[in-house]
Amino acid sequence: MDRSLHQQNSCVQKGTHKMLIHPTAIISDKAKIASDVRIGAYSIISGNVEISQGCTIGPHVIIKGVTKIGKNNHIYSFASIGGDP
Repeated sequence: MDRSLHQQNSCVQKGTHKMLIHPTAIISDKAKIASDVRIGAYSIISGNVEISQGCTIGPHVIIKGVTKIGKNNHIYSFASIGGDP
């Protein structure tokens, strides 16, 4: 996992789009995240995860494995998706 995407202002530039990713979140280099996704504090996105447009990932969420989250979903705090908690 790589924290290199994060900046202190919680707004991450990836290509020409901006995502709102909390600086404490950990995002895998393999993850594919749409340009308008919000990711909360201490969330972990690992592996070949794909998160589509309009999604909000709450704080303390773990999404891993080969997992695809469709458009306009809200994943609430402390959820674990794609593997054992």
